[in-house]
Amino acid sequence: MRHWLHKYALWLAELCESCIDAGVDMIRISDDWGQNEVELFSPQTFRDLIMPNLRIVVERILQRGAFVSLHSDGYIMGVMDDVVDLGVEVLHPCQDSAGMDPQFVKDHYGDKLVIHGGLDVMESLLNLEGEELANYVRKQFEIFKPAGGFIFNGSHMIQPDIAPAKLCEVYELANSLAAY
Repeated sequence: MRHWLHKYALWLAELCESCIDAGVDMIRISDDWGQNEVELFSPQTFRDLIMPNLRIVVERILQRGAFVSLHSDGYIMGVMDDVVDLGVEVLHPCQDSAGMDPQFVKDHYGDKLVIHGGLDVMESLLNLEGEELANYVRKQFEIFKPAGGFIFNGSHMIQPDIAPAKLCEVYELANSLAAY
């Protein structure tokens, strides 16, 4: 397993460099390390198997002057310090429906990571309506907007069961709250 992960990291680092050569200025590493309330593997397993190889990729991206964004579904609080240590600059998402506390993430990591998300599509967008949904969106801005470092977006792909009008209302509200 270690050998395969290392070979994959070397290949991925080369791919990222090719993208940067083509003009890309941010690379998103997309991996799902969490589920609801817990990581998919222990923080120690992350540090032993994933982190050394991911470091190869992140360092190559940063050396080339591009930004590094991480997408990971689920709860990843046990490895958040490691994510910062790796040099990741953007986190997508802070998934509150999986148990990640937005206020805690902003308070502890808001000066180190740009939060890309804030609209939990698994619970809030799916289940809230009208003023309740608007209040949820306002709360996300109250938490994440101060001092910058917030890009409002869905925490995952918007599913087909979300009415386009509902999504438009959310983004119209977000647009009205976004200016600094």
